Amino acid sequence: MKAVIQTAYGAANVLRLQSIDQPIPKDDEILVRIEASSVTTADTMMRSGKPRYGRLFLCFFKPRITISGTGFSGVVESVGKNVSDFKIGESVFGESVLGAGTNTEFVCVPESGVVVKKPDFISHAEAAPVCDGAMTAMYMLECLMALQVVLAVQRCSLRIRLAPM
Repeated sequence: MKAVIQTAYGAANVLRLQSIDQPIPKDDEILVRIEASSVTTADTMMRSGKPRYGRLFLCFFKPRITISGTGFSGVVESVGKNVSDFKIGESVFGESVLGAGTNTEFVCVPESGVVVKKPDFISHAEAAPVCDGAMTAMYMLECLMALQVVLAVQRCSLRIRLAPM
């Protein structure tokens, strides 16, 4: 399969189109055939490695994730044996959240990650960039809520509370 590869930080000229092996989904992942992917401000910041504190997540000297892109929309091609929420042939969209690049033909994403079924009334091109803000924020809130529940169950003195809007 073809993928946009980045092996160094810099301007757009560090990107190369290369052939790579198609990923194989793990037991809890879905394999998505990409119909559309997005290029966002966050993607360009990750490509350039600026601001430099972002490299704490990406790797200091060269990108840890070599395939660029985070937002995607596509069709479920196959599912891991423990996947129950998605079926082959369903249209989905989401964000890889620093897990795998999406400027490629196929991407594996966790079933529990930032991925949902795409409504029929929007196209793949319209769905791919949606995740850059709204769905990522929703996923983070769900993670914080789950963390709050775990801490409460463990009777830990630390409480994480969401501030009212």
